[in-house]
Amino acid sequence: MSAQRFQGKVAVVTGGNSGIGLGVAKAYAQEGARVAITGRNEKTLEAAAREIGDGTLAIQWALTVLRDQQFRGYIPIPVARCDLL
Repeated sequence: MSAQRFQGKVAVVTGGNSGIGLGVAKAYAQEGARVAITGRNEKTLEAAAREIGDGTLAIQWALTVLRDQQFRGYIPIPVARCDLL
């Protein structure tokens, strides 16, 4: 397995401020992805972004259950693209 298999990719991880989401976000970052995380709590988001590493974008946002077509236009993330969600 390549240590940089996600180099040049952008990963958006909902719930990336704790638990499984944080673990996934850290794994993406370790494999070279630019990471954006979302969560409800600003303090845990900031702590998680520091833990994940430089360049991590933390966005306070609570995702509810939406239909796929609603979700596509709803992500409030200032990145040019999303390769991994």
